[in-house]
Amino acid sequence: MPPRPLTQLTLALLKPDLVANTVKTGLVYSLIEANDFNIVAQKRLLWSKNDAEAFYGEHRGKFFFERLCGYMTSGHFQALILEKPNAILDWRALMGPTHPPRARINAPNTLRALCGMTDTRNSTHGSGHTLTGQVAQQFLTPETAKQVKEILSPYYDGLLSKAAPWADTIKGQARYRWASAYHYVNTPDDDPPNVCKFEYVYAGKDVVNGLFNMTSQLQQYKLVEPTTPEEKLSREDALRFFVHFMGDVHQPLHASGKQRGGNDAPAKWGRAKSNLHKIWDSQLILAKHLIHFVSTFTDQQKDIKDRYGNNPKAYLDDILDMTKGVWQPEASNWTLCDPAENTGDTPWSGNGNALTTLCPMEWARIMNQIDCSFIWKDYDPNVDYSGDYFENATSEKNGFMVQRLIAMSGVRMASILNEIYDSPSPVSLEEQMAETIWESGNNDETDRHIPDSMRLVKQG
Repeated sequence: MPPRPLTQLTLALLKPDLVANTVKTGLVYSLIEANDFNIVAQKRLLWSKNDAEAFYGEHRGKFFFERLCGYMTSGHFQALILEKPNAILDWRALMGPTHPPRARINAPNTLRALCGMTDTRNSTHGSGHTLTGQVAQQFLTPETAKQVKEILSPYYDGLLSKAAPWADTIKGQARYRWASAYHYVNTPDDDPPNVCKFEYVYAGKDVVNGLFNMTSQLQQYKLVEPTTPEEKLSREDALRFFVHFMGDVHQPLHASGKQRGGNDAPAKWGRAKSNLHKIWDSQLILAKHLIHFVSTFTDQQKDIKDRYGNNPKAYLDDILDMTKGVWQPEASNWTLCDPAENTGDTPWSGNGNALTTLCPMEWARIMNQIDCSFIWKDYDPNVDYSGDYFENATSEKNGFMVQRLIAMSGVRMASILNEIYDSPSPVSLEEQMAETIWESGNNDETDRHIPDSMRLVKQG
């Protein structure tokens, strides 16, 4: 089966200086269209100071923070949600370098080169956040967080959330072509909602083995520190793939091959055409995570705005609070592996140093069952999935399903990293909660592209 086409949504902001110039605004829209972006939704907005400070909160304390927030509240701006394969990377490329004078020299055909004036008045903003990484960050021990920061390039600031999208952005590169099949797992005869079936294939090319692979690499580089630039890059790649694959394995449609994981299952999302995979990969999450913008597009999402106080961090805070409260004591068991669900030979079988919190076979099997019990149940391509379906997937009626899967992925991600980088005394989930500050193609050809340093290794 060929790799699934990657479709992404990303947030784009046309800043006040640009919106005030109708000629430049027209140029931007023409370039968006020329670069094959689909505008899923858009809205002209005016921020208060609190709005701007909440959105740019990660920059609080930096020298440009007050200037940036003042500028973003100086007039109306346009918020757009853009869609296309590799939308995040392609939008960043179209925006160009942050500094407009430098952009005019090095990337003269980009938006900031054509329309920007200064680092602040640079016309556009792009965003692509991954919530599972944000959740996981809250549960890393100090030692694990320190080592993660040392492994990742300075660009990431030690943040798993910034590293999470990387595995999608490099899919078109020849160096990483081998990795495209590791984002999902397919099982023959799987046909939800009638039959949900998951079977593990030892050393297969799928997300389950991708997780075995990357944790194997992280363990090996923990035991023997990399010494060459190539080895250090392999270690960083393993961590970035691991973070991304943890999100993939907790997205149910990555655990079913029916209609290519729902990519070929048309569905409606408001007025826009969509498909089941896209809805679960991004739209259900964006509808809550990009609260400032998406909540203003429909009456349904206006209710979310009211629930979360128009705060872009409120969704994350809510997930963390529910992990600490509503989902306890269940959440304490999320990092436990059921021996009955993890039988058979795996790359870690018989290894006394096997990771006790790594059980992707069990997780994929559970996700596959959700395909039968919820996602494909009563599937109808003519239904607007931004209505009742959205409410059922994200509300108390079904246990806050979407938020719960994000929380599971993040907690498990942190637990595995803590076991690798802060053993032999990993902190339990209960201890972490007590200590956490709750802040707002051709298979043969594919094989040949896998670098030796990233191949699946039998542990033992």
